[in-house]
Amino acid sequence: MRAIIASGFMLGLWVSLGGCTHLSAAHSLDIQPGDRLVINQPISFAPGTTRTFIQYGRFTTRQHFERYDPHCRLEKKHLSERVTILAPDRFKIARLGIDQEEVAQLNPPLLLASLGKVRLAMGGDDFPPPTMDLIHLYLKGEQTDPALLRLTCAGALSDGSPADYPRNLRPDRAKINRILGQIGQIVSASSPNH
Repeated sequence: MRAIIASGFMLGLWVSLGGCTHLSAAHSLDIQPGDRLVINQPISFAPGTTRTFIQYGRFTTRQHFERYDPHCRLEKKHLSERVTILAPDRFKIARLGIDQEEVAQLNPPLLLASLGKVRLAMGGDDFPPPTMDLIHLYLKGEQTDPALLRLTCAGALSDGSPADYPRNLRPDRAKINRILGQIGQIVSASSPNH
């Protein structure tokens, strides 16, 4: 009987852990160093910023992108007090990084009214902070050192709710290319268009 229970427990554990295998770990990403980022349109950076955001195939701003849908952002190396426009170009992906970005949230204070004693226990991880799973693509120029530092793409903002799946997953090549639309694309090193 103990052997049956132990076998059942091990099977349940194996099935439970196997359910996480679809998540994109660094070794299973379909983007690799040596692949290329091809930018087809001029990129404009507002004064005093180093990032520009892309979502639904259009440029947007930090204030106007939809955090509950995947997006990408291009980041340049140097801050400028004037508008910076970078010409279309090709960039080699030198290295990758995966990350998770926690988004700050404002929790309003809890106000209680009472005529007697109030006992209240709070704490724990009942409400985890919302996060975005990211992939950073660090760039090198084809001929010179580029002004662009990296392309960062993120899944949808999520507090861990199953309802956020699969939008909250770290974007793969196909999803990044959909986010970028006509602005650009990731091209495999083994592609004939490379």
